[in-house]
Amino acid sequence: MRNKFKIAFILVLYMLPIFLLGAVSTVIRNKAQLLSTIAYTDQVNTFGSFLQTFGLFKLTTSTAPGSPVDGQFYFSNVDGRLYRRYGSNWITDPYAYQRNLIINGEFIVGQRNTIFTSVASAAYTLDRWQYNKVGSSLTMTHDVSQSSDVPTLAESGTRFRNSLLIDCTASDSTISSDNANEIIQKIEGYRWVLGDQKELVLSFWCKHTKTGTYSVAIINSAANRSCIGTYTQTTTNTWEKKTITFPASPSAGSWNYDTGIGAYIVFAIAVGSTYTSSTTGSYISSEIHANNSQVNACDSTSNNFMLTGVQLEVGTNPTEFEQLNFAQTLSQCQRYYCKSFSYVTPPAQNTGISPGLEWTLASGANVNATISFPVEMVKVPTITTYSRDAATSNWTGTGTPACSTGSISTRRAELYGSGATDAAYYGVHWAANAEI
Repeated sequence: MRNKFKIAFILVLYMLPIFLLGAVSTVIRNKAQLLSTIAYTDQVNTFGSFLQTFGLFKLTTSTAPGSPVDGQFYFSNVDGRLYRRYGSNWITDPYAYQRNLIINGEFIVGQRNTIFTSVASAAYTLDRWQYNKVGSSLTMTHDVSQSSDVPTLAESGTRFRNSLLIDCTASDSTISSDNANEIIQKIEGYRWVLGDQKELVLSFWCKHTKTGTYSVAIINSAANRSCIGTYTQTTTNTWEKKTITFPASPSAGSWNYDTGIGAYIVFAIAVGSTYTSSTTGSYISSEIHANNSQVNACDSTSNNFMLTGVQLEVGTNPTEFEQLNFAQTLSQCQRYYCKSFSYVTPPAQNTGISPGLEWTLASGANVNATISFPVEMVKVPTITTYSRDAATSNWTGTGTPACSTGSISTRRAELYGSGATDAAYYGVHWAANAEI
């Protein structure tokens, strides 16, 4: 019996250091994961020094450590982020979720469609991206589509899935002074506030036919403050990685911090002199869309304008593109637009498609249904209804009662109809638009 106790005691003494080492490693690992979500404090400094003792962690005021090794961490007290060395890049801690202020920057979601021909001004294309023309004498025309032409994994370090392709189908060789052509994302105020009055860095991949200088603008909701950054397409029709830093936005001017437009992110394709300036890298008190050196990328029907991996984040050092899965990106987009149709079906009248129809049982001559949106919408949406079997917005069933809307909130809407057959089933498709 004594020998058994002695053996057990020896085993405990032998295993205890291993157990303690594993526990300490777990604590260190969990603590490092949490550092990206807390402020820079003396406690962080103390723990950082502890990690630094083991060569796991580096504290810095503004720059990354010299001669970094793969897997090394450092905490920046400039942007409050934990960075990890991944190959030849510094990336933020993977637990720093949704650091990208841009939605659908990989262009993987297209609820309305994935191909848009002769796009009208102010029309939405792939989700959250609006095609825009300013002025009355513009002659350019574009087709916009979701493309599978993307930077390779070897050159980008990311397996991008899609890109945005803007194909010039009618040219405009002379851009009048008050004209502009651009692709825009409007950032909601609740989202913009995360980067308000902070330095921001925009990173993206571009592939443009026309080489030369291009511009990206940040413009506030009232269009009385704007800042321009520039980049250069060096080689025609070649994917190139670009980075633009923007200074902290000013407190002056009118900025929205709720469900309105917090800021416009404007990628210029062609811009007239009324909306250009020689000032870059600082905010000015007017609406400016591009630098004076902006090329006219609408001067030939051979011109294509392509983007992917668009990311706007706090700080001055761009991180690896935050690649969300499709369901996450779709959910973000549905705050601004959603539909009853299956994802692959563009909303339209007379599609003959039943899946997704909002069915209800008539009571007497009345049809009543309450539809629920998949997520809380940014504002009370506009509802458009679609008939399955006719080029109308009426209910599908016995007869075709007209469909009208009743009470609408950010979570649900009521649909009505009259002239129905009692106890008969009726269905209708719908789309809810709450774009800001």
